[in-house]
Amino acid sequence: MKTTTFRPSAVKTVLQRIARVTLIAGLCLSVGAGSAFAQSLTQRHPSRAPSRTTPNNKVDTPDRFTQANSLTGDWTGAMWRPGDDIVVHYELTIQSNGQGSWRMLGSEYNQQLDEWTPAILDEGTLTSSISQNSINIQLNGTGNQSGQMYLSGAFQAGGTQISGQSTDFPDVSFNFVKD
Repeated sequence: MKTTTFRPSAVKTVLQRIARVTLIAGLCLSVGAGSAFAQSLTQRHPSRAPSRTTPNNKVDTPDRFTQANSLTGDWTGAMWRPGDDIVVHYELTIQSNGQGSWRMLGSEYNQQLDEWTPAILDEGTLTSSISQNSINIQLNGTGNQSGQMYLSGAFQAGGTQISGQSTDFPDVSFNFVKD
């Protein structure tokens, strides 16, 4: 008769997999049995049905399902022309009334220190608006001829990111992330 020996690590792995499968199967049965029990209890005793309303009879849903996208807050990101090597970094601060400010970030050469140091290269005010998932931002005080730049885009990543293009410079794209 031939005997087989198993490595302890292989036995441990097999036992862990069996335990996981047993746990998952138990949870599935438990959830199924629990909902069946709750349904039968509700049918026999309607007054014991779980309440899905608050005392003022409004449906009680978690905020993460009902919270609308908001531009309010601090945003950092960049604007660029596809194919260019230059990416311009920006910071936007938007208040709840849609007004705010913007800053173009970069670096300047400091001759005294003989190095490049972080600097604000341009700045101004902004106005913003939201229409469902679409956003519009007007940067005022820019260095172009009109002194303004219009951005149009949409919320991404559950409202934590906005991206789109400039409407007056269609080849300029932007992407900002909420801080």
